[in-house]
Amino acid sequence: MTQYTNKLSEGLKLLLGKKLKKVIASIFSFEGVLNMESPQAVLLQFEDNRRLVFYPASDGVSLDCDHKTLSPLDLGEYGKEIIMEVSQLSLWQYALGEVLTEAYVIFSHVEENAVGIKMHFNNSSIIIIINCGDDIYVWDEEHFCEVFKNEEISEINVCF
Repeated sequence: MTQYTNKLSEGLKLLLGKKLKKVIASIFSFEGVLNMESPQAVLLQFEDNRRLVFYPASDGVSLDCDHKTLSPLDLGEYGKEIIMEVSQLSLWQYALGEVLTEAYVIFSHVEENAVGIKMHFNNSSIIIIINCGDDIYVWDEEHFCEVFKNEEISEINVCF
């Protein structure tokens, strides 16, 4: 596998069995228009002060993670990145306050890299964070399967 596969697995192991408390995203804004569909990074805050930030890796294909904090970024005439809580938006509202019961690293055999993660919560919510073309997307399983139906994908189970 790849360095990103191991890094994502190790990071997710720390979150298994914990409740999701908050979701914060770095959102690109240009001339006041927010790109909510594709955040620049997503920070997941779990109980016991455990957190992980997911963002596109420098190779432009993989998903990467670490424990950094998100900071706003002024890109001058090209726009800016703002930090906002998105816990009550989109799919996150269904997972908020729920326990992460299973996690998988999504490995693309076409890209030969870990391109995303899949999270199962105790209320049956499933959320996928995926790097698709150097952009991060947060999808449900149905949307993910539709987009990646022709790609050879493996899900690598992350265990305690």
